[in-house]
Amino acid sequence: MQELILLTKYYDPLLVIASIIVACAGSYASLEMNQRLARNNEFKWSILLIASCTMGLSIWAMHFIGMASFSIPIEITYHWGLTFLSIVPAIFSAFIAFFTLYRFKPKPLLLLIAGLVMGGGITSMHYIGMSAIQFPGILSYRDMPLLLSIVIAVAVSFVALYLFRVLQKINTGWVTVPVAIVMGLAISGMHYTGMVASEFCLPIANQDLLGSSPVRSREFLGTISGVIVGAAIIVLIVYLQSERRFFNGYCTEMD
Repeated sequence: MQELILLTKYYDPLLVIASIIVACAGSYASLEMNQRLARNNEFKWSILLIASCTMGLSIWAMHFIGMASFSIPIEITYHWGLTFLSIVPAIFSAFIAFFTLYRFKPKPLLLLIAGLVMGGGITSMHYIGMSAIQFPGILSYRDMPLLLSIVIAVAVSFVALYLFRVLQKINTGWVTVPVAIVMGLAISGMHYTGMVASEFCLPIANQDLLGSSPVRSREFLGTISGVIVGAAIIVLIVYLQSERRFFNGYCTEMD
């Protein structure tokens, strides 16, 4: 059995904060889109798709900004195919969960099932994304933090869907903000709990590859994903707020 060196993990606090902000912004935009879906007299596939993509992409961007904040004393790279494949379960599970929420009568059991689907999607996104990491060592996971990260993902999804349902008839932006912040913090909490579960080990035969300080990935995945998705979320939020003001102004004129 080969001897292994457990590598120390490092984080950039600014990028950690940026990942949480993206998660909160994505949650806010998703809440807004779900409220819009609820206010429509007819079911709108386009709104459902936008809400699902917003939720899924913001979770995905949060993950990779979080990974950009992460470093070990050896260079890591990413498998691009697995990186972009990890987007699929996040968007697909959000789509299924939101579809279930609006096409069927919301019962506790149905919300639980939808929460399991969405939580499973978030978990799959995270660990597929983790499997994209490439370095000359072994990535393993500790059982209890791994299980806790899955429980958090499912619990967050259930609570999020419940809040989506409760808030969908409310046309007040300030109510949505604290809920979005809580959701963003919880989603980020799942990611960083999963990171606590991870153990990066290097065979002692490769110890000459170790650097004296943390090594940043040269691929800037987090920066790229964060800029693109963050900009998209900001544009969406601005659009939704302008639509909200127009709608409220129209209602005032009608009164």
